[in-house]
Amino acid sequence: MHPAGPLFLQYARYGCLVDVRQRWTKAEIKIAVERGGHKLALEANAIAMMHAEAASKVKDRFAELVYLDKIDHLMETKEWEHLKISPIAMVPHKLRKYRAILDLLFSLKLFGMEIPSVNENTSFTAPQHSMQQLGKVLPRLIESVARAPVSDGVMLFSKLDIKDGYWIMVVEQDRNPNFAYVLPDVDGARIRLVIPSAL
Repeated sequence: MHPAGPLFLQYARYGCLVDVRQRWTKAEIKIAVERGGHKLALEANAIAMMHAEAASKVKDRFAELVYLDKIDHLMETKEWEHLKISPIAMVPHKLRKYRAILDLLFSLKLFGMEIPSVNENTSFTAPQHSMQQLGKVLPRLIESVARAPVSDGVMLFSKLDIKDGYWIMVVEQDRNPNFAYVLPDVDGARIRLVIPSAL
């Protein structure tokens, strides 16, 4: 019955809407692949953790691993028209050694020209009035507690840990290549791309 219910139902049935306008050429993709991940993602411990994380996501069907040389000749076909490569970073984290962050602000530079990042080229598809409500949740909770009749008894709260919640927000079909990244690896290894199926 929530006003956002129909939108969430649409996301659940068809995936989250994604509109990253500009198509990247094969040359642009190759340069982004050569750039690879951020410096912290290239440390031995970070590489091991990324491989384990990628394997887990593939197993749970939240990502696909693709060898670059297998899709090289397909990059400009309809199947891969949304392919973009953003650098992955491994940021030190208080609860575990690293946390993976996909740098969607990365702007590709080619022949002295700058190709806009995934974020810069993304059209807003979420209803903006919904997004404006995000900062108003806590004041509403406080008001609800203050106004609750004492006669209703004890009030219970629950806290949900959604630290990996974005990995279960599936993207609409065929748009997930917008969020691809190179899986960090040792020098000389065959290049693999991680194609997430979710945000």
